[in-house]
Amino acid sequence: MGFTLELGNDLVDVDAGSPSPVVLTVTNRGAATDRFEIEVEGIDAEWKAVPVPVFTVEAGEKHSERVFIRPPRASESLAGNYPFAVTVRSLESGEQKTSPGVIQLKPFHHVTMEINPKRGSYSTFSKRNVFEVSVVNLGNTEHTLQLVGNDPEDSCTYEFDQAQVTVGPGQQKHLSATVHPTSNPVLSGSHLIGFSITGRSVDVPTVVGTAQAQLEQRSAISPSSLIIAILFVLVVGGWWIARPKPPGIQLTVDPVNVTQGSPVLISWVAHDANHVKITATEADRTVVQVVEGPDLQSSRQIQLDVPGSAQIVAEVSKDSVDGPPEHKTVMVTALPAKVKPEIQDFTASPLRVQAGAPITFKWHVKDAVTVEISPWNKVLDADLPSDTESFDTSGPLECILTAKSVDGTTTQSKQPIKIEVVGDANIVSFDASPSSVLQGQTTTLTWQVLNSSLVNLKVAGSAPQKVDPSGTATYAINAKTQFVLTAYDAQSRPTIKKIVVTVQAPPPPPITQPDSTYPSTGTDGTSPGTPPGNPPPTTTGTATAGATGNR
Repeated sequence: MGFTLELGNDLVDVDAGSPSPVVLTVTNRGAATDRFEIEVEGIDAEWKAVPVPVFTVEAGEKHSERVFIRPPRASESLAGNYPFAVTVRSLESGEQKTSPGVIQLKPFHHVTMEINPKRGSYSTFSKRNVFEVSVVNLGNTEHTLQLVGNDPEDSCTYEFDQAQVTVGPGQQKHLSATVHPTSNPVLSGSHLIGFSITGRSVDVPTVVGTAQAQLEQRSAISPSSLIIAILFVLVVGGWWIARPKPPGIQLTVDPVNVTQGSPVLISWVAHDANHVKITATEADRTVVQVVEGPDLQSSRQIQLDVPGSAQIVAEVSKDSVDGPPEHKTVMVTALPAKVKPEIQDFTASPLRVQAGAPITFKWHVKDAVTVEISPWNKVLDADLPSDTESFDTSGPLECILTAKSVDGTTTQSKQPIKIEVVGDANIVSFDASPSSVLQGQTTTLTWQVLNSSLVNLKVAGSAPQKVDPSGTATYAINAKTQFVLTAYDAQSRPTIKKIVVTVQAPPPPPITQPDSTYPSTGTDGTSPGTPPGNPPPTTTGTATAGATGNR
């Protein structure tokens, strides 16, 4: 009979970095236990996980397994639809079934911007006011960014070689921005203008990248003052560059609110350091060392399994000099408890129907969102009170109700309903007379069939024989014997009727009794021919009655 394969969800919504389950159900329609192997095709190996690649299903049973889809949270995991297929192969027969599906990878956004140099200048004699803006798209969707510049005092104008820039996933682009002060006083002190360049997505306005820098506006002064100013700037700049800087680190954790078992991405950038140590402490005080070593700029993904508040601590040092540690807190929410649905009632009416006739199913379930009736295999809303279906196949059907909760937990009816679907052929009568005989006696079978294309009569232990739609037959019975009459309609659907002829036990033998009438005595005082001292002979009851009459 083989098996059937069904995917519980052929359209899978996936957040990059988070696992999404795909439920597959295998129904073993064969007559023996079978082992099956699961394979997911069409997607990268790192996107899929099959916890149980091989499983066993008993004959006639239905079994569900899960495979997980988890694309990495990286720019290479582009948002969009990815077709895949789940193939299940029987390890016993080699038969395989394939069910297709589509992964709908959701977009995530992360745009960063940098400005180089961080500080420029503008004066009559020096106009280093052209900046290079670097735009990096760390998300998985393409963005077209509209660039604007602003400063708190509105004292500058901004010119870009590109007012809009399109950046694909994982792509980095560079463009130039020229910043001009709106005024240039002749006599005044130097003035620092803090400004920012912002890139906002045209399609998703909430996606914004910002970078900040400064523009030093210098006035036109005398050459000596300019020289003194330059010398001063050089001295101060040299001291600033040469001064010993304490080690530091910038720590980023995304996201900061997760569900138990979900991944957390930890990123860091250290400066003026040669050693980094990052640890994560879960709510049960379990310490997980994320990294320790000279890796000053990187990221790691960890999984937090304990509900509560987890602490991420980044420590940095240089030549035994420790910098200030960086702390982040992640709130881990416990997974909701699974609710198992309950089947309170499941009935079908009528239980014996002609092929193609309607059957009405009724059910009452609790804590379920859908129900499924096999072998109908149609998913219905659990709130519906009933449904009517028909079956074209003949023979007995075992209908099982499966209820599924919102979290995918299933329950099956423990009392399957058996429905007999018969063909159009009608066995009007099929009798044996008598139905109970003594061993060796005969019985006569009579039958009448309507709407049949073929009628077979089978006697226990022998092959079926073709007979007329109406007829009689006589058989000698030596043991309990079953007769099976099978009528086939025009579509070869059978209608079957059985009778059994039993064998009666033989009657018990008659009971003999002693004769109480004595015959005439001989000359020696005894019955003729009976030796002296022997008892008188016994006879049957009939004989005894005759003797009593003579007496």
